[in-house]
Amino acid sequence: MLQIAALKKVARGTRILLLDRNGGAAKAIARELSRRGFRRTYVVQGGFSNWTSSKLQTKLSGSVRAKRMFLLK
Repeated sequence: MLQIAALKKVARGTRILLLDRNGGAAKAIARELSRRGFRRTYVVQGGFSNWTSSKLQTKLSGSVRAKRMFLLK
C-alpha cells in the first residue's frame, strides 16, 4: 500500500520530479500521484544510479535535510 503524506501543501499543477535508486519505486509513486490529480509528475529514468553513471552533477551538502514524503508498504 502506498501512503503519501504532506500533499496538502503541494499544488496540483506543481512539477514533481521523482528520483530513487533505480527508478522502480518512483514509477509506482508517479502513477499514484497522477491518480490523485498531480499531472506534472516525472520520473528520472534509471534513478540515481543512472544519473551518476551518466556523469551528471551531484553535490553533497551537510546543510540539506531530506524529508521522506513517500512511504511504500
